[in-house]
Amino acid sequence: MNHELINNAIVKYKTPAYLFDLDEMANRVGKFRKILRNEIGLCFAMKANPFLTSYMDDITDRIEVCSMGEFEICRKLRIPPEKLVLGIPNYGYDWTLP
Repeated sequence: MNHELINNAIVKYKTPAYLFDLDEMANRVGKFRKILRNEIGLCFAMKANPFLTSYMDDITDRIEVCSMGEFEICRKLRIPPEKLVLGIPNYGYDWTLP
């Protein structure tokens, strides 16, 4: 991430903000894959970063879902259910994707 991008964000948002360098994130995922030699899959826990889910779907093996809101995000993004790791109880909810 270059300094000009960071300075532009400071001027534009004038508040604390997170800037994500997607190229660096992909680079780090690649480093983990090299270390793990594809013997262990990688899971993205969306938590407070659901806006990264679509991007992380492309570079990780699983997406962890811990709330109905997170599941709905995955449903809207059409992430296959077999790619989800569910960390919530099933209260009779229809988990199928349209």
